[in-house]
Amino acid sequence: MKRLLLDAGNSRIKWALVGAPGQDPPRGVVSPDAGGLEALGRGLSHHSGPESIHVISVRDEDFFAGFRSYCTHRGWPVPQLH
Repeated sequence: MKRLLLDAGNSRIKWALVGAPGQDPPRGVVSPDAGGLEALGRGLSHHSGPESIHVISVRDEDFFAGFRSYCTHRGWPVPQLH
């Protein structure tokens, strides 16, 4: 199962797509704004979409709502906040 893991901090979002057997997971760091989310999408463009999305965050609910909407727009699963 491919899982997109995000650590959404105040100044950056660290991400990794884990679960592809035998591969180092694609990963990166982007800014926590619309441009950063687009960079995340570009970083994942060579891979099939995630089957689940898990987020840890110090960001407010507005950020998470925006990220949820972004995931829906891309056809990704609804992210789970942990």
